[in-house]
Amino acid sequence: MKTAPILSLLALAVLATSCNETVSPELQSSSATSPTTSTTPVPPAEYYFKIANSSPVMLNYKLHKTGNLNSSAACEIRNTTGLSSDIFRGNQAANDITCYFDAEELSLYFNGFNYQIESSANTCDYVAHTPFSYYDGIPGDSSDTFTQVTCVGEANDGHVIGAAAIEGVNISSASGNAGCNEWVSESIASGTRVKFLNPNDASLCRYNTPSNGNCDIGVITVNEFVVTYTPPGDDPAAEPGGPNGVIVPRIVNCGGTIGSCVGGPIQEVKKYTPKKDVTVTEIYQTEINKESKIEYKMPSLVGKFSSNKRYANFRRDLASLQIDYVSGDDSAITYPTYKDAFGIAAFGKTYNSTLIDYYAGNKRMNGAEIVTAAALTAVSTPGNMYRSVPLAAEPFLGLVAKTSPFYTFYCLDNAFDVKARIRMVVRDWDRIFPTSADNEYISDIWRGVNSRQDNPNYVEVPGDDDQFIPFNDREDWDDQVPMTRTSGAYVSTSTEWIPVAGFFNSTMFSKD
Repeated sequence: MKTAPILSLLALAVLATSCNETVSPELQSSSATSPTTSTTPVPPAEYYFKIANSSPVMLNYKLHKTGNLNSSAACEIRNTTGLSSDIFRGNQAANDITCYFDAEELSLYFNGFNYQIESSANTCDYVAHTPFSYYDGIPGDSSDTFTQVTCVGEANDGHVIGAAAIEGVNISSASGNAGCNEWVSESIASGTRVKFLNPNDASLCRYNTPSNGNCDIGVITVNEFVVTYTPPGDDPAAEPGGPNGVIVPRIVNCGGTIGSCVGGPIQEVKKYTPKKDVTVTEIYQTEINKESKIEYKMPSLVGKFSSNKRYANFRRDLASLQIDYVSGDDSAITYPTYKDAFGIAAFGKTYNSTLIDYYAGNKRMNGAEIVTAAALTAVSTPGNMYRSVPLAAEPFLGLVAKTSPFYTFYCLDNAFDVKARIRMVVRDWDRIFPTSADNEYISDIWRGVNSRQDNPNYVEVPGDDDQFIPFNDREDWDDQVPMTRTSGAYVSTSTEWIPVAGFFNSTMFSKD
């Protein structure tokens, strides 16, 4: 069925910096046309809302529901009675599903992939899609107030500048008074702060870097303390005059946006605004008595990226509440109990979408914050030289703007309430698919050298140094961000998931 674009005047106001919901008149490929004349809706024989793999068959992609006995189950919500917000809330298990889009790593890297949103006639009043997004650099806020000491004339010859060179100016620090060309932060206590040299105003914006772009939203005040030293007169016995100065203030606006550090499939959506959006939701209105089909095409990664992280949003360590890391560290992946736990069908096949959704929103499973304001204080004054507040703790975890850890699809009613929801997880397979139903497991890492989906440590020929001998040829997020977990049984108030490298570690973020 063809779909019709929703009028732009219905565009939604942005409710938070983490979301830019827009109404799109077009997609890369869609069957949207102008609405036909209204007629009486005719109930379909069967109601469905589904996601279909529309990639070329030769790529061998597999799209199926998560869970036990679902190795070949279609990624769909289907019944003969219809969909509604009441039904969604009353039977969420049947109307709110997750699906795996499984792709062997070279096919995904070389070709990209396509998927299609489909719904039966008179089932969804609107359909919507929020693509996967993540932080590929750390955005932040460098807002601060500094005193900059600038010496003119003979003050540059090394004369000591007293803390009271001009009334009300404090240039003391833990390492002594700031001297010529030195700076101190006014937001850090004088007994704690450390003076530093700063080459120019641009370097004050700590989150504006050549590799990540300008992700700094800071506005900085600089109180330049211009000091002039009065030398003695011609009489050698005369005492020299003391330094005196004047404060010259200025504002440094970093001018960045949080969205400048965002990557992923969000950038392939037409309504994505470069350097602005953290999430984007595209909404389409359907037509009476016609099926709806809207296709998205994700292009090849060849020549642009060296890994599959841009598309593959799967993270095994953020997929289950039950799987215990034993030692609290999966980075070496040498603990049999950790690996074997994924092979226990009772919970090794149960993908928990709430865990990564909460984690991406800086929430523990009980709703409490993961990274609190108190914890942030420890990283907001590096070296006690300046104030600097990072706004993403790791690629999936934003502090003020939540990214989308899924490809999320909605079937909506006229009141903007959800009738059905599908969340899709793209998994990068290190080896060709198994002939068994192992794709039902969250991860097959428990099979060791024989694992196909997750095989990070083994090679085809031991001792061979060829670049393509490892089974894992294209990195994914499990390789980029190994995790730790609180040992023991899951407890909503105390179990924590934390990157091995710790939060705010720039090595976890990648433009790739």
